[in-house]
Amino acid sequence: MKPDIVDRVGGGWHAATASLQLTAHPQEDIGLLGDIQAIEANAGWMGITVRGALDA
Repeated sequence: MKPDIVDRVGGGWHAATASLQLTAHPQEDIGLLGDIQAIEANAGWMGITVRGALDA
């Protein structure tokens, strides 16, 4: 199955910055990575209207 998309709208996309701050966890090592900075990032919005589902 796949979506039956009947309409799309969207605004302009623009350059952005992004970062992720990982905190310590008693049972996971992911917190050891510390702060992560994205190399490239974009921000924007999009909306779609889905009428239903179609056979794939």
